[in-house]
Amino acid sequence: MRAEISGKNTGVPLSLLAALALATMAGPLSIDTYLPAFPLMADDLGTTEPGIQLTLTLFMAGMALGQFFIGPMSDSMGRRRLLLGSQLIAAAAAFVCAVSPDIWVMWGGRLVQGIAGGAGVVLARAVVADLAVGKTAARAFALMMLINGIAPIMAPLVGAVLLVPFGWRSIFVFMGLFNVFAMIVLALVVKESLPPENRSAGGLRGLFGGIAEVVKIRGFLGYVIAFWFSFGAMFAYISGSPFVMQGQLGLGVGTYSMLFAVSSAMIVLGSAVSARMVNTIDPRRLLAFGILLMLTASVLLLVDALLNPTVWVIVPLLMLALFSMGFIMGNATALATGLARRRAGAASAMLGAGQFVVAGAISPMVGLGADAAATMGTVMTCSVLVALAGYVWGVKRENYTS
Repeated sequence: MRAEISGKNTGVPLSLLAALALATMAGPLSIDTYLPAFPLMADDLGTTEPGIQLTLTLFMAGMALGQFFIGPMSDSMGRRRLLLGSQLIAAAAAFVCAVSPDIWVMWGGRLVQGIAGGAGVVLARAVVADLAVGKTAARAFALMMLINGIAPIMAPLVGAVLLVPFGWRSIFVFMGLFNVFAMIVLALVVKESLPPENRSAGGLRGLFGGIAEVVKIRGFLGYVIAFWFSFGAMFAYISGSPFVMQGQLGLGVGTYSMLFAVSSAMIVLGSAVSARMVNTIDPRRLLAFGILLMLTASVLLLVDALLNPTVWVIVPLLMLALFSMGFIMGNATALATGLARRRAGAASAMLGAGQFVVAGAISPMVGLGADAAATMGTVMTCSVLVALAGYVWGVKRENYTS
């Protein structure tokens, strides 16, 4: 018998959610696994530290491009072929990175790897949106995030295990093999979720027409803004925490790495709690709770930073902020895509591409101030305030038509 979550659960097979989660793991695995290898890569490829850092920037840009273009494209072409193709291309790009003779080949490989990784993320979201709506979708997205949350915890450990005995190139071989494994699992588990009769027009007209159509849906953009800027607040933590924890509070690399892994686990915990609560509580209320919880943690972080930053206050508040992400990401995704089911690919593209654009814009802001903790707290607070405004606008616009 097929294992399903039905009735009071999700109505989406658990095997499908697990397979789709593999496609969304590309981002954290392709980022967190190779960060410790930056100095060795710079020496081996004959480049500078900024040259290696550009490999991360190009990957993030590729993630945004892949989601923006492939999402709407799947509304006309279907999901399954593109999903399998994205994993194949991501694997090939990772293997190219593994044998890169110079930084130019590495840059090109990382860009393509990012585009393919972004395609996997947007298509996985679109498949769930095709099959579920409302509380059903909110629980499915939360459970998929829960499974996906293993990646940020596992990635640094995998990178550390591979780097010393096998060198940095082995990390990219691992990425490629992971994509091959994901492609095989997806081929076995995922069926086409968008029948031909429900597909939209193709070409560039269909591509931009899909984006234009979902933007006009009342309430949709509000939930998207809540999703974008909550993710932006989390990225402010990711960008700023090394400077706060190590530079300002004096924690060692090992201690910081452990705290980073625990913080990733808090997102998983939040997703698990949200997935359970959505059976009886409306996703809008859970989303509001998540945003307000993150706002509270961010404001208290800022206050502590302005008074006298201490590790015993900052760490628990950061854990609380990341716990709240489990309530935000799944519910915001479900609410936004639920309003735009006919254009689920375009809706997912808006969510995914925009989150990386916002994150890319917010990250440099964290380094602007002289006080790292105060700057991080300020950026997080401002970002969550925008997310809250988006949520309020979305609910009001949606209710206006109901």
